[in-house]
Amino acid sequence: MPVSGLAWLILALASLALLSTAGQIVGFYTDWLWFREVQFTSVFVTVLQTQVLLEVVTSAAFFLILYGNVTLARRLAPREALVAADATGLPSPEMLEPYLRRLTLPVCEAPEKACKPGSVPSSSSLNRSGRLRGS
Repeated sequence: MPVSGLAWLILALASLALLSTAGQIVGFYTDWLWFREVQFTSVFVTVLQTQVLLEVVTSAAFFLILYGNVTLARRLAPREALVAADATGLPSPEMLEPYLRRLTLPVCEAPEKACKPGSVPSSSSLNRSGRLRGS
């Protein structure tokens, strides 16, 4: 039974991932064995929990900063910069809108109005400054 190219690619990527993390896995296992030998597994677990917590907090902070930066850049960018001429071959904002909507969090942009689920206005209802038209 012949193996397809996709199966070889998956096997190669899995092997590469295993080989690139083998040193970390060996170090982790060695530390576990040592802490278990000296009967300080609770210390090992506490250190591991602290490392995971720090990684989660750092990742969340990075995500919030990155998301805020992208949101701010999108709001402050002039609409003319997003409209591409046909000669350049770039997609228009109308074509990008479904993809950009997936990246934005559902946050109500009009705090004075009732914020209901799904009440985020589309970009067509926003003026150049990123505010709702008529407000």
